[in-house]
Amino acid sequence: MNSWRTCLLLAALAACSTLSAATRLRLNELAAASAVIAGTQSTENDRPLIGILSQPGSPAPKGSSYIAASYVKFVESAGARVVPIKYDAPREEIEARVGKVNGLLLPGGSAPITPGHLFYDTVSFLVNLTIAANDAGEYFPLHGTCLGLEALAIVIASGSRVLEHYNSDDFPSALLLTPDAKGSRFFDGMPPGVVASLQASPIAMENHQQGLSAAAVDKHPKLKDFFKVTSLATDRDGGVYVSSMEARDYPITATQWHPEKNAFEFAAHLHIPHSPAAVEVTHAVAMFFVGEARKNGRAPANQAELDDLMIYNWPPTFTGRHRAVPSTPQGLRSSSPLGTAVDNWAVRFTCAPPPNFVDPQGHVWTAQAPSIIVTGGFAASPPGTVIANASGLEAVFLSECSGTLVLSLPAPVDAHYTVTLYAAETHWAYAGQRVFDVLFNGNVVLRHIDLIALVGANAAWQTTIVGVPVIGGRLNITFNDKVDHAKLGGVVMQLSSA
Repeated sequence: MNSWRTCLLLAALAACSTLSAATRLRLNELAAASAVIAGTQSTENDRPLIGILSQPGSPAPKGSSYIAASYVKFVESAGARVVPIKYDAPREEIEARVGKVNGLLLPGGSAPITPGHLFYDTVSFLVNLTIAANDAGEYFPLHGTCLGLEALAIVIASGSRVLEHYNSDDFPSALLLTPDAKGSRFFDGMPPGVVASLQASPIAMENHQQGLSAAAVDKHPKLKDFFKVTSLATDRDGGVYVSSMEARDYPITATQWHPEKNAFEFAAHLHIPHSPAAVEVTHAVAMFFVGEARKNGRAPANQAELDDLMIYNWPPTFTGRHRAVPSTPQGLRSSSPLGTAVDNWAVRFTCAPPPNFVDPQGHVWTAQAPSIIVTGGFAASPPGTVIANASGLEAVFLSECSGTLVLSLPAPVDAHYTVTLYAAETHWAYAGQRVFDVLFNGNVVLRHIDLIALVGANAAWQTTIVGVPVIGGRLNITFNDKVDHAKLGGVVMQLSSA
């Protein structure tokens, strides 16, 4: 063995002896530089922690909250680790966790961002902590994505209703940079080639029904003073909205688009860009944000405290089989192959008066039943109304539950269900005359539903949401009336397969 090692050493020395003097000098210089670097303390935090806010709603069961795994992967891809910030934790716990992280991420989703709701109030609390830290001389960044941008706008506007409806569900877009993008912390922090790609191709994944117009920023003094708009985008109807913005005086940035989806979400029903240029966007934004967090020096007191904070204390859950599916451009919803419904149990309810309705497939739709509780008024469409694209369900679309509406359906077992809603606008003629949110057991699942904007007047609208968790024997469907009262023609609730 010793002779073998000696041979190797002699061979290595012989190889080295063939190197030129210049090469040997360069190797010595590199070795010396490495020794200097090894003994030098970096001025940046090379072990950053990012706090990500959890949120209620599907796919989390009622009483729980979740963080989409794509945001965790997004942060980790740039060399950071994740500390979950539970939206419903006591304020003392939230503040303690924030005191150990180097930046905050407000993710996209469908949680309520109405002042007075716990989720919104927690967002407001986090924004105020961020501003206070920076005012005290500490560099502490925050980034908001989609819902995060919308919530930031409302918080800075002191709770004012500054959002508008946009038709940007599943609609990748190119970005139009504004003059304020010059000198932007966000865009200057990314490679020029990535910024050029974002302007040239629709690789910014947009998936939202609400947004902030540049005019709203200009009109609201607090928004205008706090934020500068750095990019715009258009929805499929030509509506122009703010797609990127950042604070003038704080390391706070926000995008209406989803940088995390390009590399880490592959839902077949969505048109998420996955080209090399699109994936580079994910990496560039992650590197920018984590780079901002590296400028902060907060840290847990010891390894035990760090271990308690880490998201690894909560094992990931595969939700592909039970997932609320975002609406298609036509306002319809479809289930994925792994979330299809089975007919071993179903209830079909229509707001039409008795007798019960039998559809072309032979399914009986219940008009009234003791197990189905409805509060609110019943109405009918104007005589002679014809519903487009009703597919044999005219009786359902022509019926109407309205007013202060609550619909409570029985659930035979605690499980995940597939729920389809049916409605048609038969009274109003213009977008914006009836707008409402839909809630399942208190959690918002559909926001800013405007039937005219989605499908037009006297036209069938239906939306299917899979993976709806029901615990306690009933699914309560309620509505937040934004303009006029919500209306519903019918609903189907089926037990989802595992």
